[in-house]
Amino acid sequence: VEKLRSLIAHCQSPEVGGYTPSDFSEANVSQQELDMFLSKINQNTSN
Repeated sequence: VEKLRSLIAHCQSPEVGGYTPSDFSEANVSQQELDMFLSKINQNTSN
């Protein structure tokens, strides 16, 4: 049970997650392209 709790805590931590190209399969982008795009969006929304 403790290992399951540890896994759940890990999955809920803020540094885990994000998008992968499979989340946007119709866009046919690489992870690098997706990361650059998301970085630009984050820069624009923080200004």
